[in-house]
Amino acid sequence: MSLGAIITGISAVISTIASVGSMVATYGKSIFSALNGLDLLRIAQVVDIICTTVDLISKLLGLENKDTVDELGAKALQSDKQLEDFDSVQQYIDYLNKEIQIDQTKMKEMSLMDKIACQTVGTAILSKGIEEKKDILIPGDFWTTIGKQAISPEFAMSVIEGFKEAGFQQVQMTSYLKGDLKMEEMDKSESIMMNSLKKLNPELSDDQMKERLGDMIRSANTEG
Repeated sequence: MSLGAIITGISAVISTIASVGSMVATYGKSIFSALNGLDLLRIAQVVDIICTTVDLISKLLGLENKDTVDELGAKALQSDKQLEDFDSVQQYIDYLNKEIQIDQTKMKEMSLMDKIACQTVGTAILSKGIEEKKDILIPGDFWTTIGKQAISPEFAMSVIEGFKEAGFQQVQMTSYLKGDLKMEEMDKSESIMMNSLKKLNPELSDDQMKERLGDMIRSANTEG
């Protein structure tokens, strides 16, 4: 696919995302915008990983959703109601699951760009649900970092919980990896990351964990 076609397609995805309610649209665009600079196939790969991770974490936290992530997004794009019309994310998901019908044939035949748009919107909805469950803000670039580096759902969950327990108002993993925090926040964030690595990889030595963390930092500052 030519660069011009990719740019046109990405613009179409952002336009589609913008058509849903402001809260979900803003969050969805923050996820997708962090993929700027990647080619289309890489974007699709990253979005697939994000969907799998967000879907699993949302289920672990007790969010009930009967649709796939892209189906949920497609229903949101089709619905006249928005997340802002409901008292909770779960109520919005229940409404979309039960009240909005989609054509499965069209779902199977949709273009890659349309699928990415639906996945991104569905991811945004479930992400807002995770925020609601954990009572902490999760920026869109957190999920894109998870997707780009193929970080496990277990590690992502541990990091979210770590930042919450440390008293942060927002998960600052990507800002930490890119060196965008003040020194005190950098130190706290590094401790959270190291604790998560140790929790999931108890067999690693401190030097090995530092090496893993160094790999994550290098990756966050090279791709995209």
